Amino acid sequence: MTAPRRACDDAGVVGGAEVLPLAVLVFVGGILLVAHLWGVVDARAALDAATRDAARAYVEAPGPEVAEQQARDRAAAALTGRGRDATRLQLHISHPDGRAWGRCVPVEIEAAYDVAQPRLPWQDHGSVLTVRSRSSEVIDPWRSGVDAGAPLGQAVC
Repeated sequence: MTAPRRACDDAGVVGGAEVLPLAVLVFVGGILLVAHLWGVVDARAALDAATRDAARAYVEAPGPEVAEQQARDRAAAALTGRGRDATRLQLHISHPDGRAWGRCVPVEIEAAYDVAQPRLPWQDHGSVLTVRSRSSEVIDPWRSGVDAGAPLGQAVC
């Protein structure tokens, strides 16, 4: 007859349980990284829509005195509609060729939006990533009410 087995041997025990806390830490870190990257992609898509809407509002405005304000309002509305904070928006409107607002004048809208990165436990403060976008349009050469002194049939860009 054989002696009964002692209950304190290692038979049937799987090693590696000490790695589980590290695996959980890597998993949570990966989820935070993916969430942050998605936030940057979403902010870029919202900023592209905002610059596109701002450029369209600028070229469709009835005059130069309201064009810039309409562009800023439309960009803020586009960001707000996508769930973003419009106060973080920085918008710059320029005419690349230096001409004033009028027929055939190109306009370029440049926008920047600050996306907060998640703060890690060993950091004093979270950093900020700036997302940028640019859009351009041309004021319609055949629109009425612009450049009253120019002949309507001779608007050439």
